[in-house]
Amino acid sequence: MAVPKLLNSFVDALYLKKYFGRWSDRWTIFRVWLALWACCLTWIINPSARKAAGFLPLILAFIKFPSDPTPIYLTQTALGGIVVCAVWGWSVLAMKLSLLARDAAKDQMTYATVNQTIFKENPDMQPAQIEGRFLEQVFTGIFLQAGSSAIYAVFLFIGIYFVFLIRAFVPRLFFIMVFGSILLCIYATIGPLLPIWYAVELGQIFMIPYGYYLAITIACSIFVVPQSVSHSITEKLHAQTSLIKEALQLSPERLRNMDDNQVAAAIAEWDNTRNEIIQQADLTTLQTGFLAKEISMQKASGKDVQKLVELVKMMRFCLSGQSIFIRHVHRRAKASAGSTRSDGGEKTPVAQASQTSVESLPYASAPALKDLLASVAASSDRQVRSLQRGMEAFTNFLDRETGMSHAFSGIFKQPPVVTEELEAALADLKQAIAEAAEPRGEKSSADKPNSSRASYLHEVWQLFLCTFSSELETALEFVLEIEKRPVKLWFPGRQNGPAEDDVTKAHAVPRAMRRRIEMTLGGDAVLPFEEDIPERIEGVSTLELGKESTMSDRERRRSSALNIIQRIYAAIDWFFTSVESTFSLKVGILAICLAVPAWIYDNGSAEFYYREKGLWALISGVTAKGLFSGETTFGFIQRLLGVIIGGVVALAMWYISAGSGHGNAYGLAAVFAVSLALFIPWRIWNPNFLTHITATTSGALIIGYSWYDRPDSPVPEIWGPGQGWEVFWRRELLVLVGITAAWIIDLFPRPKPGRDHVRRIYSRTISELGNIGALVIRVLHNPPKNVAEVNMYEQRWSELRAISSKLRMTSVRLLLAKLEPDINKKWNPERYAMLQKLQYDAIDLLAILAFVCEGLNPATRTSTIASGAFSSARVAAALNLMSIVSSGLATERPLPAILPSPRNPSREYPDLDSEVTDALNKATDTTGGFDRTAFILAEGTLLELGSIAEQMAVEAQALFGTNMSWT
Repeated sequence: MAVPKLLNSFVDALYLKKYFGRWSDRWTIFRVWLALWACCLTWIINPSARKAAGFLPLILAFIKFPSDPTPIYLTQTALGGIVVCAVWGWSVLAMKLSLLARDAAKDQMTYATVNQTIFKENPDMQPAQIEGRFLEQVFTGIFLQAGSSAIYAVFLFIGIYFVFLIRAFVPRLFFIMVFGSILLCIYATIGPLLPIWYAVELGQIFMIPYGYYLAITIACSIFVVPQSVSHSITEKLHAQTSLIKEALQLSPERLRNMDDNQVAAAIAEWDNTRNEIIQQADLTTLQTGFLAKEISMQKASGKDVQKLVELVKMMRFCLSGQSIFIRHVHRRAKASAGSTRSDGGEKTPVAQASQTSVESLPYASAPALKDLLASVAASSDRQVRSLQRGMEAFTNFLDRETGMSHAFSGIFKQPPVVTEELEAALADLKQAIAEAAEPRGEKSSADKPNSSRASYLHEVWQLFLCTFSSELETALEFVLEIEKRPVKLWFPGRQNGPAEDDVTKAHAVPRAMRRRIEMTLGGDAVLPFEEDIPERIEGVSTLELGKESTMSDRERRRSSALNIIQRIYAAIDWFFTSVESTFSLKVGILAICLAVPAWIYDNGSAEFYYREKGLWALISGVTAKGLFSGETTFGFIQRLLGVIIGGVVALAMWYISAGSGHGNAYGLAAVFAVSLALFIPWRIWNPNFLTHITATTSGALIIGYSWYDRPDSPVPEIWGPGQGWEVFWRRELLVLVGITAAWIIDLFPRPKPGRDHVRRIYSRTISELGNIGALVIRVLHNPPKNVAEVNMYEQRWSELRAISSKLRMTSVRLLLAKLEPDINKKWNPERYAMLQKLQYDAIDLLAILAFVCEGLNPATRTSTIASGAFSSARVAAALNLMSIVSSGLATERPLPAILPSPRNPSREYPDLDSEVTDALNKATDTTGGFDRTAFILAEGTLLELGSIAEQMAVEAQALFGTNMSWT
């Protein structure tokens, strides 16, 4: 039994099951395998590939291979070519200036001395032998001069600084910038060796081999089962809808049959599913810009796929309603069972007392939760089943659209049209929507609700079903129209989608609602700040934007002068203190420190550096430095693991191919073919790219140098590291030296901990959530009166998606923070994880509250403003709590022991529904034309937001302590 389990673990670790999965995965593996194997054959059979430089560009082919859709890969290779040319141009400029700084007389004397030494050894040498002996002398550093080396050092520092600054601000260019930094290091260490102008030769060393491999990979990407962006995005949409269908399984009926622990486990699983949905959405977003700008073959055009992306995005946004529902069920179940949350670690007495009060809030407990869930399930079971059936039909359509039979059979004959499932699902969904559309929202003042208790859970669930059903209905109508088309070849510029009116007709949800739903968790918004940019999120009220200045001309000129001085000071301060600039400065200094031995001749340092391949340590150290300490430590571990894995695999490949000899071209080609087939799935789909990139690079270097250093090599390497084991141990040692140097420089003069970055981000996001909450209340009191105000409100509320994306990006920081030293003992990962979760809940609640408040009719608006939850004191208390928590996170100072409370100061209710019912009774006694559903949603959602604010304060008190001061 142990052997099958071990074999299964091996198959899972290498992602070999992809061979038995979708056809698109198999063709992707084959395309990558063919491209890389052809590159390896080119390197093996081409002895004129400029010695070791011939296989260095091969590493780029292993790092970035044609696994992406063809238009995306072509764009990436074009960017890579631009970077290579830019680095070459930068190096040529450094070469020109370094030649001006050289002592020409000294170079002539050194050249004559070298020639005399060579001819004294053997006057009958052939030209090739003379060139080889001359290069050996060159690589001892005999032509090194201080001025020339200083020029290259300056250019290396500046080039590395800007390359890594771009890498910090634009994480998507990670691979391209890494390759650019490698070329900079190579040029900067080789450049000072020769006292002549050899710009063209320097470019050819890498450009010509790079052109070989680039031509091969591009040809495979275009001609070997090319994949369109439309097909790739449709596959990702299929993955999203499959996960959404799985999320819909957590219905009231299932929750009713679970105990508290099962509910917690089910919610955790639902959260994981939702995170996977968002991750797939992020991958989709990176590719949507190429839609309708390529050649594709399927039923849906590029514009159709764009519309499908929007429709699935709307379904994803609708999950906020389900999120609020299931979390409210969980809190009620916990309070009903009398359980308390366990956060790990010790709790202060204040925190314990506060936690107890929060868990027993009237907004959390319910005496008859099972009965309530039974009622909700009974009233919505028909609609839930229709949603699940509709999602099944929608997912099956996407599955057919991405099947290989559609693409290939469409060339010779059209695939059968399958509309029965879609038509039946659409008819069933429309019937369910009609049955659920009984008038239950509008009640007059004569319709007293005293006989029926308000149910916040029921209204939230019905809102979720209404919005999701409407989006799914639109999606099914759209894909039904696509299903009736034949498969055709779509060309750029001729991919017309259906008219907007045809797509959105009979849509039950107003446009305003669609805009509000877009505020919920998505991940595909255009962020106003990038992943690692710590600028403050703009918190200026949108009502203050566009206000004309009243300053005089003299005051304006003085202000302009002050602004220039302030900007200069801010730029200097940013250069020395910002996270991105400090990171780039440290990498530049590290590059200089590790390259200095290559520029020193007198003590034999340069000769030792080139003989022992010190460049490996330089490149390893430069690429190993992370933006924060946790990243550097994590990278240290992963790169060390990767170099060991790559080295062991490369040793096995080399000795199997070499046999008892010193190298065999046929054996090496065969071993490459088998090894690539085994490891390509792991390289494509393993999310830990640091390990497999380091393994790939190390394996290529070990095999490459072993092949060039064989005794019968037509281009023997100057001071080659040897073969097999000799290359292995040098590679391991030098990588260890480089990553250790990166880890050391990360600590001085002061490490940049990622936990501080997370704390500051949470301070800003909580502050912005409070600002958006205040804006929602402002809109409730003063609805927008014109298009300009509506647009300003829309722009501000759309920041909810950006905040959500920013929070998701801190998840990795929370994990990596565990690798950072906690000197002041103020870091509690469980508390910060809880703060992240509470902010997610606040985003969902604010999205619902914004939608509900905008759609209130005048009568309901008046009653809502006059209700208890919307009283000025309680709203101010909730917003002040968020402000206090934000300030505490920003300063790490203790919070006041006595905090404002958003609860009802005059009465304690047994549960949330009781308070909402009380407010409902008071409102309907005096108001006509009342919308009961909207009032319940607005009142209950704001009460939930108050509870979230209190829980945030509890977590902050537990993190930073309390004091009795109000200052």
